Amino acid sequence: ALYCNIGDFNNALEYYQKALQIRSSLLGEKHPDVSLTLNDIGCYYHSLEEYELALEFYKKALGIQIEIFGEQTPMVATTYNNIANAYTDLEEYERALDYHNKAIEIRKEIFGPSHPEVANSYGNAGVVCQNLEEYERAMEFYYSALEINRSVYGERHTSVAHNFLQIATVCSDLGDFERAVVYYSLVIDMQEELLGENHPDLALTYTGLGIVYEVTEEYGKAMELYFKAYSLRKKSFGESHPSTLDSYESYTRALIEAKGKNSPKSYGN
Repeated sequence: ALYCNIGDFNNALEYYQKALQIRSSLLGEKHPDVSLTLNDIGCYYHSLEEYELALEFYKKALGIQIEIFGEQTPMVATTYNNIANAYTDLEEYERALDYHNKAIEIRKEIFGPSHPEVANSYGNAGVVCQNLEEYERAMEFYYSALEINRSVYGERHTSVAHNFLQIATVCSDLGDFERAVVYYSLVIDMQEELLGENHPDLALTYTGLGIVYEVTEEYGKAMELYFKAYSLRKKSFGESHPSTLDSYESYTRALIEAKGKNSPKSYGN
């Protein structure tokens, strides 16, 4: 896992393959530690965007886990979650939602309905519904996650801020821009307090609110937010990073739109 974290993927795969060989030899192929290594290899391929290969290893891990423990275990719920995320990245959203729902039911059974792991699964399912353009259903999942996280962590927590951010994106998708502004502004206030004003996560929130202002033709506000996002990403990732360039492009686009809106119109005879 360390090699993956530092981006040394070749060494990571070699390490995982050796670990799998040793554990299979010493413990047998049907052992929980073997399933964990298979899951790690799945995560490795997932990080490389080789989603089909990731699924192959996730499902091998799942088969061992269910055979040893049955379905009602946290380990199986985690593997269901991994499989669902791979299907999401493959844009097979119905299959992804099916696996997320399985994870939700297991986590509710094991941890109770008000546990952060359940909230996490609700949030993941909401993302899939949003991709399916089932916005009201996505909102239900996000509000369920929000309710749990507020009860566990209180009002001012990064998990709560993340749920509000998800809700803001749905409001924007639904064209409810007034509510979107309220939620995005709330998230910015929370993130600045909890993470600090220079945290790169703020760039995503600035961008989301900037898009709302751009759509509603409030270009000055959009430009200000896009420039904040650009400055944060430039400081965090460098001037040539794709996300930094995206923010600069958004700022430039809003600037051009603002000039076009404010320029005098000419009319033909």
